[in-house]
Amino acid sequence: MQQHAGPGVLTYDDDVRFAHVVADSAQAAAMPFYGHHRSANIAAVDQARAAAAQAVESAILQVMRRARPRDSVLVAASTPGGDREPQPAATGVSGLTPGSQGARCWLVQPVVEPDHLLRGVPLWATTLTLLDGPDVVAALACLPAVNRRWWAAKGSGAWTGRALSSATRCQVHPTQRLEQARLCCTDLTSWARTQRLGQLSQLSAHCASTHAYGSVWPYLLLAEGGLDVVAQPSAALCDVAAASLIASEAGAHVSDLTGRPGPAGGSALACVPALHDQVMAVLNLEVPA
Repeated sequence: MQQHAGPGVLTYDDDVRFAHVVADSAQAAAMPFYGHHRSANIAAVDQARAAAAQAVESAILQVMRRARPRDSVLVAASTPGGDREPQPAATGVSGLTPGSQGARCWLVQPVVEPDHLLRGVPLWATTLTLLDGPDVVAALACLPAVNRRWWAAKGSGAWTGRALSSATRCQVHPTQRLEQARLCCTDLTSWARTQRLGQLSQLSAHCASTHAYGSVWPYLLLAEGGLDVVAQPSAALCDVAAASLIASEAGAHVSDLTGRPGPAGGSALACVPALHDQVMAVLNLEVPA
């Protein structure tokens, strides 16, 4: 539900409040799975992942269909290869892009890092993103096991806390030089798969430290000032939409690895604004053979 803050200005704060309500239901559905499945049987693990995702998805859709029946919903479902693509919740038909189902579309990731959920590692999440046409305008990332949420609305800043009533505003760290920066590469596997390990090695050599924290958590740390650069060589919009808006509203510069602004370029780079040109200069260096 759009709200007018002034002539010609729309805010999405009401949608953020609604996202918290949805997150309450998602959290209640997910927590029974937390740390309760540690089988080495591959088929059993796959079944547990599917059961957890289905339980959380069902809880989310129940709330959304009741309270936002005019909004479209796309669910980022796990495919056999491990990549995620958005699928319309009502039909399960793939191949559609966010925004194609209507002016307002919720992009939902029921469980990010499902193995963390099953093994009792706290860094799993549920993310909710609202697109108004092609624009990402509101987002929430809920990490129930650490009892915190991060959220943002376009033009309203980024916030974190246990609830709306106990929120602290997020702001990126004022790092000015790349040699002082804390870099997160999300994971090494994706850099190897995309044949960009050389780029990562060069970027890491120019930074003070390098970390790998998974797919959502790094952007939230960036928003809070705990990291300075987050680089992801392969990222669908559904992977980064929520986290990139939160980082952007906290003051980060968001682009792909070629420097094109926004979260929809197929890769992702989010960093302190003063570091963006420095990072791009390193990424554009010729990689030694």
